[in-house]
Amino acid sequence: MKAIRGAITVENDCAEEIKLAVEELLTEIQKKNLLKNEQIVCILFSNTDDLHSFFPAKVARETGFFQIPLYSSLEPHIEGALPKCIRIMMLVEADLVP
Repeated sequence: MKAIRGAITVENDCAEEIKLAVEELLTEIQKKNLLKNEQIVCILFSNTDDLHSFFPAKVARETGFFQIPLYSSLEPHIEGALPKCIRIMMLVEADLVP
């Protein structure tokens, strides 16, 4: 098994920006790692506490990740942390990743 991480920020806390950002991040991770959905074991999402408009994991469901377990968590508020940030950790079958 291999873990692949990525992060993206949005300018505003609005559903449309969150949806577009998460779609972009998921697409980029799959493209750069030549992944098919059946290779993905699960996806873990986290977001900073200044994002309230939309669940990042829901974007994955809406874009075709139907059979993949998804988990979301809220990051703690830490002084000086990167604001409006969404992070993903994707666990994949290592022998299938280039």
